[in-house]
Amino acid sequence: MATETTGAGAAGQSIPLDAQAQTLQAFVHKHAPHFSLEQAHAALRQSSISGHEDPRTFAGRLQHALVLNGARIKYTAALQAADLVLNRMLPIQS
Repeated sequence: MATETTGAGAAGQSIPLDAQAQTLQAFVHKHAPHFSLEQAHAALRQSSISGHEDPRTFAGRLQHALVLNGARIKYTAALQAADLVLNRMLPIQS
C-alpha cells in the first residue's frame, strides 16, 4: 500500500499523512467519539495542509473539513488540533 505524504518538515522531509491523521483522530475523538481514522484522513486531504503555515489559517480550513466529515468542533479546538498536526510535521530532534 502506498503511503501519502503531506507538507514538509523543517528539514524538507515528507511526513506520512497517516501519522498526521492518527494525531488528528486521537484529538478529535475526545470531542466527537464517533470520529474515525478514515474521516481524519479525508479531513486532512480536504484542508490542504502546507509545510510552514500559520496554525490559525489552517485551523479555519480544518474546522470546515471536520464538519464535512461529521465532526463539529469549536474554533479553539480546531486551533489546538491544527497546532498538533502542524507540529507533527516537524522532524523529531534527537
